[in-house]
Amino acid sequence: MATPHVSALAALLKQKYPDATPYQIKKMIEEGAADIEDPGFDHSSGYGRIDAKASLDKNPSDYNGATLNVEVKATGGWGVPRAYVTLKRVSGDGSDYFAKTDNYGIARFYNIDPGEYIMIVGGPDWIDLYAPNLRMEEELSVTNPITLESGEATETIIFDSECSISITITPNQSAMFYVIDAFTFTPVAICSFDNGHLSADLSHLSGLYYFMVIRDSTDSTANISGTVSINGNVISVNGTIYEGEDSCFVDEYGGWGFWWTIF
Repeated sequence: MATPHVSALAALLKQKYPDATPYQIKKMIEEGAADIEDPGFDHSSGYGRIDAKASLDKNPSDYNGATLNVEVKATGGWGVPRAYVTLKRVSGDGSDYFAKTDNYGIARFYNIDPGEYIMIVGGPDWIDLYAPNLRMEEELSVTNPITLESGEATETIIFDSECSISITITPNQSAMFYVIDAFTFTPVAICSFDNGHLSADLSHLSGLYYFMVIRDSTDSTANISGTVSINGNVISVNGTIYEGEDSCFVDEYGGWGFWWTIF
């Protein structure tokens, strides 16, 4: 039954201070509350029991919120969607804030408390339909301290992947490894096998890519096997180029054609 009482107090505050913002009304209710249970803010009783007179005696001009825009970008400059952003209060005096980046890689926090926070950015959530990555191993995490003042601010976080590949073609034959842009289907990197083996650092890339092997001969079946290391996680990969064919995808599912996300 707390909701109707708090709603009534909010209406009284709006009547007395018609120009007060929602943030100011919220703060007057919180600051006027009588503390109960554990001292200060706690998750069982919040800021305490409302005190209408104490809140009505507050001055809304004493409270000005902060608005924070968090831009999460890959090293290639593109926005990273569906990443989680957490603002954890250093003081612990109040609730933490949570958001998720939109399709343009931006998470917005409107009218939150100024103060010191630990900002934790993680993801993107690989099971989200609109996330660019298809694997948990491709997710990243960045943690930074941040101090928020009243007004609007923007913070930019850069996701930077580490990615390398080590594969072998059996039997040994003339072949090339291609990194193919998943949107334009054009090659962005080409490497040659050396005595049936290839190792390449792909960390400088930024985007969504197919990994492919293309050979000269089509006389017999060739098998591709090895590992992709991404953000410290080692994934076993393979693919098969069948007799009469000259290429295959390389991934952990035997060459089904799942793209790789490198931030």
